[in-house]
This record gives sequence, C-alpha cells and structure tokens, in this order.
Amino acid sequence: MLKNRTVMLSLLLALIAATVATIYAKNMKQEAQKRADIVVAAIDIPAKAIITEGMLMMKNKPEVEIPSRAYMTTDLLIGKVARADISRGSMLLQDHVATREEMGMSFALIGNRRAISLVVDDVSGLGNILKVGDTVDVIAVFGNDSSKLLLQNIEIIGLGRNSQYPQAGTPGQPQSSAGKETAEKFVTLAMSPEQATKLALAEANGKLRFILRPAQLLYKNMMVPPVTVKRTKLIGKPDGETRAAVQSRSEAYTQTQPSYSAPILPPAAIYPAEGRSGRDTGRAEQPKPTRTIEVIRGTQRDFVSLD
Repeated sequence: MLKNRTVMLSLLLALIAATVATIYAKNMKQEAQKRADIVVAAIDIPAKAIITEGMLMMKNKPEVEIPSRAYMTTDLLIGKVARADISRGSMLLQDHVATREEMGMSFALIGNRRAISLVVDDVSGLGNILKVGDTVDVIAVFGNDSSKLLLQNIEIIGLGRNSQYPQAGTPGQPQSSAGKETAEKFVTLAMSPEQATKLALAEANGKLRFILRPAQLLYKNMMVPPVTVKRTKLIGKPDGETRAAVQSRSEAYTQTQPSYSAPILPPAAIYPAEGRSGRDTGRAEQPKPTRTIEVIRGTQRDFVSLD
C-alpha cells in the first residue's frame, strides 16, 4: 500500500515538472518572437563627432537581444557627441554618447563662433542675474567722451569665478587681509572672430557694460542700428573748461583768418618836407598816419586807436 502511494506521488511530481517545463518553453518561444526597433549607426561615426540624423537608422531586433541602455528613438541622439568610435551597424547605447556640455565648452560653439572671456564686476556683469544661454548687448564706454553700442545679440556660454587666497600677512600689511578670499567673475561669450577682435580692443581702451536682451523668440533676433553717443552732444559744453582751452580755440581761430597789416608809407608821408628842410616845397601837408592795434576777443575782432 505504501509502495503504491510512493509511485503515484512520483508520477504526480513528474507530471507537474513536465507541465512547468512545457509552459516555460512556450513562454520563451513567445518572448523570442517579440521584436522591437532600436537605433543603430548607419555609418562609421568617429569619436567627438556631433551626431546628425543621417548618421542613424532604425533596425528591428528580438527584444531579448536589446540591452536596457539602448535608444529606441533618434530624437534623443541628434545633437549629442560620440564619446568614442562607433562602427556601422552597432547599437547606440547611453554610454556611447554625451551632451555638448559634458564634452566641454568647445562643443558649445557652432560654425564660425569663438569663445572669449571677460572679467566683470557686479555692475558691468549685471550682478547675479545672468545665466548660461542668455543673450546680451555690449556697450563700450571710452573715458568721459563717448560710448558706443558695440555688439548685439551675443550668447553667454559660460559663467564662473576664479578664487584667489592671499598669502599670510607681511610686515606692514593688516592682519585681517591675510587669508581673506578674493574672487574675479568671468563671463564667456560666443561670437565671430571679427566681433571678438572689436571686443578685445574696446576692453583695452575703455570699459564694457552688458545689456540683457529679452528671451522671447519674437524679440531675440531683433537688432537696432549702431549707436554712438558723444559727451558734447549729450550734455553740451564740457564741464571745467579752462581759460587755456578757450585761448587755444581763439588762437586756432585767428590762424584761420586772413592777416591784416598796416600799409607801408613813403618817408615823405611820414615826415613832411617842410619839417625836414625848412623850405616850402609847395606840397600840401600830408596827414599823419593813425596808430592802431588789433584786439581779438574769441571770435570778435576790434581795432583800438592809440592817438
């Protein structure tokens, strides 16, 4: 009796195992038949290449062969950078690509643009409101004489600080300044080589100020005519004009005017004949010449008699 029960139990377990194996094999077959489209390289993609749509294509593969890090659409890949060489037909995985920011600032530059950095303070750099991706206009101020709208619609691609720690205090140096942190703020802009050349010259000869542009697409590319403002046109006569400056202008005016000189008279006209010989020559007495001097006051000219 006990033996029969053992045989029946063994048969039951064998039947259960066979049923489970059949179901598992069937499920595996169904899983093997499931397929999905993934992104693969249509050509050989070199390292550090910016991925475009023409470099990619879709390929249908069994789902069991697709890793979890594979891309199922090209939209997430276009514009990214290849970390290493990717051969044709290879699946593109998340480890194969990176964003331009992750690869470095040079990948944020497109076409003929270059990067140039400027040291700014809280005023010229608009405090702490500037963000990467903002666009600004640049004003150059040359002393107290003029200012110019130098550049327009310039993109900010980097912001940072360069912290410096002074060395320990030296004799004669206040102890409170030793070890105190100082920081310089940098703004990195993207522009053409010609614009960068203008900006460098303006920075060397004047001061630079930023104007933040609106972010709305409607106004983002709006440009205005170049503007140059002269101090004399803005506020009139310069303050503190000295007498020497006025005299200098008067002399310059005098040099531009035609010169006048007294006529050269013969001796007979200056010294009458009867005064010289005592004899009557029969000539009419000649009038004595009038002695005058020329006085110039600014743009006015007067003659003053000395007789």
